[in-house]
Amino acid sequence: MTCSKEEEKETSIIQSTEPKANESQQTSVTQFNLTVSSEQGGSVSSEGGTYDEGTEVTITATPSSDYIFSGWSNGATENTITVKIDKNITLSAISGPDSILMLWKLGSYGLEFSKAFQYLYGVSWEDAKPIIAEIVAKTSLDNK
Repeated sequence: MTCSKEEEKETSIIQSTEPKANESQQTSVTQFNLTVSSEQGGSVSSEGGTYDEGTEVTITATPSSDYIFSGWSNGATENTITVKIDKNITLSAISGPDSILMLWKLGSYGLEFSKAFQYLYGVSWEDAKPIIAEIVAKTSLDNK
Protein backbone atom coordinates (compact mmCIF):
# COMPACT_ATOMS: atom_id res chain seq x y z
CA MET A 1 0.00 0.00 0.00
CA THR A 2 1.31 3.36 -0.92
CA CYS A 3 0.35 6.76 0.26
CA SER A 4 0.62 9.81 -1.75
CA LYS A 5 1.38 13.20 -0.25
CA GLU A 6 -2.18 14.28 -0.93
CA GLU A 7 -3.57 11.45 1.21
CA GLU A 8 -1.34 12.44 4.13
CA LYS A 9 -2.97 15.90 4.52
CA GLU A 10 -5.13 16.30 7.60
CA THR A 11 -8.69 17.40 7.20
CA SER A 12 -10.05 20.01 9.61
CA ILE A 13 -13.70 20.64 10.24
CA ILE A 14 -14.65 24.12 11.47
CA GLN A 15 -18.10 24.64 12.90
CA SER A 16 -19.56 28.08 13.36
CA THR A 17 -21.56 28.73 16.51
CA GLU A 18 -22.97 31.99 15.21
CA PRO A 19 -26.64 31.84 14.26
CA LYS A 20 -27.50 31.91 10.61
CA ALA A 21 -29.16 35.03 9.30
CA ASN A 22 -32.59 33.39 9.23
CA GLU A 23 -32.37 31.95 12.78
CA SER A 24 -33.76 34.13 15.58
CA GLN A 25 -31.85 34.50 18.80
CA GLN A 26 -33.86 33.67 21.88
CA THR A 27 -33.20 35.65 25.01
CA SER A 28 -34.93 35.29 28.32
CA VAL A 29 -36.54 38.48 29.66
CA THR A 30 -37.66 38.67 33.28
CA GLN A 31 -40.94 40.48 33.85
CA PHE A 32 -42.38 42.00 37.00
CA ASN A 33 -45.76 43.40 38.02
CA LEU A 34 -46.33 47.05 38.92
CA THR A 35 -49.56 47.75 40.81
CA VAL A 36 -50.55 51.39 41.31
CA SER A 37 -53.57 52.73 43.17
CA SER A 38 -54.84 55.93 44.74
CA GLU A 39 -56.49 56.31 48.07
CA GLN A 40 -59.65 58.39 48.43
CA GLY A 41 -59.19 61.90 47.14
CA GLY A 42 -57.12 61.37 44.03
CA SER A 43 -56.25 59.47 40.89
CA VAL A 44 -53.14 58.06 39.21
CA SER A 45 -52.04 58.20 35.58
CA SER A 46 -51.46 54.43 35.40
CA GLU A 47 -52.77 51.40 37.26
CA GLY A 48 -49.55 49.56 36.41
CA GLY A 49 -49.11 46.34 34.46
CA THR A 50 -46.44 43.79 33.60
CA TYR A 51 -43.09 45.21 32.53
CA ASP A 52 -39.70 43.89 31.44
CA GLU A 53 -36.96 44.14 34.05
CA GLY A 54 -35.15 47.48 33.80
CA THR A 55 -38.10 49.36 32.31
CA GLU A 56 -38.69 52.81 33.75
CA VAL A 57 -42.32 53.80 34.30
CA THR A 58 -43.43 57.37 35.06
CA ILE A 59 -46.58 57.78 37.15
CA THR A 60 -48.40 60.96 38.19
CA ALA A 61 -50.76 61.32 41.15
CA THR A 62 -53.43 64.00 40.89
CA PRO A 63 -55.42 65.03 43.97
CA SER A 64 -59.17 65.58 43.66
CA SER A 65 -60.75 68.95 44.27
CA ASP A 66 -60.49 69.92 47.98
CA TYR A 67 -57.60 67.45 48.51
CA ILE A 68 -53.85 67.79 48.60
CA PHE A 69 -51.28 65.19 47.56
CA SER A 70 -49.32 63.91 50.58
CA GLY A 71 -46.93 61.40 48.99
CA TRP A 72 -46.45 57.83 47.83
CA SER A 73 -46.48 54.66 49.91
CA ASN A 74 -42.74 54.20 49.12
CA GLY A 75 -41.90 57.54 50.77
CA ALA A 76 -41.59 59.66 47.61
CA THR A 77 -43.14 63.12 47.96
CA GLU A 78 -43.32 64.40 44.37
CA ASN A 79 -46.58 64.03 42.42
CA THR A 80 -44.72 62.54 39.45
CA ILE A 81 -42.27 59.71 40.04
CA THR A 82 -40.30 57.37 37.80
CA VAL A 83 -39.98 53.78 38.99
CA LYS A 84 -37.35 51.35 37.68
CA ILE A 85 -38.85 47.89 37.48
CA ASP A 86 -36.51 45.40 39.17
CA LYS A 87 -39.04 43.45 41.27
CA ASN A 88 -42.81 43.29 41.83
CA ILE A 89 -43.84 46.74 43.07
CA THR A 90 -47.04 47.99 44.69
CA LEU A 91 -47.51 51.76 45.08
CA SER A 92 -50.33 53.84 46.47
CA ALA A 93 -50.77 57.60 46.10
CA ILE A 94 -51.82 59.23 49.37
CA SER A 95 -54.00 62.33 49.40
CA GLY A 96 -55.83 64.05 52.22
CA PRO A 97 -58.35 66.82 52.63
CA ASP A 98 -57.05 70.37 52.32
CA SER A 99 -57.63 71.32 55.96
CA ILE A 100 -57.71 75.10 55.51
CA LEU A 101 -60.27 74.79 52.74
CA MET A 102 -62.26 72.30 54.83
CA LEU A 103 -62.30 74.70 57.80
CA TRP A 104 -63.56 77.48 55.54
CA LYS A 105 -66.25 75.25 54.03
CA LEU A 106 -67.43 73.98 57.43
CA GLY A 107 -67.61 77.60 58.59
CA SER A 108 -69.65 78.55 55.54
CA TYR A 109 -72.10 75.81 56.53
CA GLY A 110 -72.63 77.58 59.85
CA LEU A 111 -70.33 75.45 62.03
CA GLU A 112 -68.33 77.70 64.34
CA PHE A 113 -64.57 77.59 63.92
CA SER A 114 -63.71 75.82 67.19
CA LYS A 115 -66.16 72.99 66.47
CA ALA A 116 -64.96 72.68 62.87
CA PHE A 117 -61.35 72.51 64.09
CA GLN A 118 -62.19 69.79 66.59
CA TYR A 119 -64.10 67.89 63.92
CA LEU A 120 -61.11 67.94 61.53
CA TYR A 121 -58.26 67.42 63.98
CA GLY A 122 -59.82 65.57 66.90
CA VAL A 123 -58.59 68.11 69.45
CA SER A 124 -60.25 71.23 70.81
CA TRP A 125 -59.21 74.63 69.51
CA GLU A 126 -58.42 75.73 73.08
CA ASP A 127 -55.99 72.82 73.53
CA ALA A 128 -54.43 73.38 70.12
CA LYS A 129 -53.87 77.17 70.34
CA PRO A 130 -50.67 77.05 72.45
CA ILE A 131 -49.17 74.32 70.25
CA ILE A 132 -50.00 76.23 67.06
CA ALA A 133 -48.62 79.47 68.54
CA GLU A 134 -45.34 77.71 69.37
CA ILE A 135 -45.08 76.27 65.85
CA VAL A 136 -45.80 79.66 64.26
CA ALA A 137 -43.21 81.36 66.51
CA LYS A 138 -40.52 78.78 65.63
CA THR A 139 -41.37 79.02 61.93
CA SER A 140 -41.15 82.81 62.04
CA LEU A 141 -37.74 82.66 63.73
CA ASP A 142 -36.47 80.03 61.27
CA ASN A 143 -37.42 82.19 58.29
CA LYS A 144 -35.46 85.27 59.47
